[in-house]
Amino acid sequence: MKLARFNTLGQYHDAWSVVILCAPDSFLSFDDESVDQRHELERSFADLRDGFHFAEKRLKDVRMARICREMIEMSYEAYVAGDSTLGAHSLQECEGMIWPGRALPVKHAVEAERRAYGELKVFADVTVSPYPYEGTEGDLGVVQRDLYEHAAMACASRLNEETGFMMVWVKCADGAVREIKARSQKKAREEIKLGVAARDVVGAASAQLLVGGGLLVYHLEEAGRPLIAVMNLRRDGAFQPPRFHLNDPVTFSASAGAHIGASITA
Repeated sequence: MKLARFNTLGQYHDAWSVVILCAPDSFLSFDDESVDQRHELERSFADLRDGFHFAEKRLKDVRMARICREMIEMSYEAYVAGDSTLGAHSLQECEGMIWPGRALPVKHAVEAERRAYGELKVFADVTVSPYPYEGTEGDLGVVQRDLYEHAAMACASRLNEETGFMMVWVKCADGAVREIKARSQKKAREEIKLGVAARDVVGAASAQLLVGGGLLVYHLEEAGRPLIAVMNLRRDGAFQPPRFHLNDPVTFSASAGAHIGASITA
């Protein structure tokens, strides 16, 4: 009889975090023994499959659950094929569909639904972003670069906060960078929306250090540019080189009124 690996949703989500942080070849040993990375990759994805009933309870939709299962398989196939970028992004997008606080723009879910059902219903009206997921620092616009530098300096003294943090800024038309200190993220989004509508705001940024301090994420926005998420993963006490993910514009898009600030939700 196979013993259950997880007893709670939180334990199951921890397994997702391990795969996202460690796949395909950075799984760690806690007893100083060598790690068979391929075996750990296989075992970790088996855990995601076996515990998926926790995700099904959250999704409460048979079709969406089937799509998410397909995304897990897409991620696994990509890792095995040596495409760690596609593997990570497929899994992170799927994670965001199950835990909305981690939501990403829909991209790989479209292909997952097509693979699972041969047709699109849930994502029939989705236009997949033309931007590649992976970019470089050279993709930052002038405003985004200013906000990135300002945010990095503001975060420097807070990087060891185990409880994590969230900060939001805007760049004003006069060139000043101002922190948004609203009572809630919803209020911050409303304030940014008003600034954009009044043409007083030309860029927006957020920085979030996740609980535990293992991942620092910046979201950088500027009119006429893709939304850029800068992912900074910390391993063994040091941050790895940042990765730049390009997404469709949100705050400065034509539909900003309906979706403003979606990129600065926790």
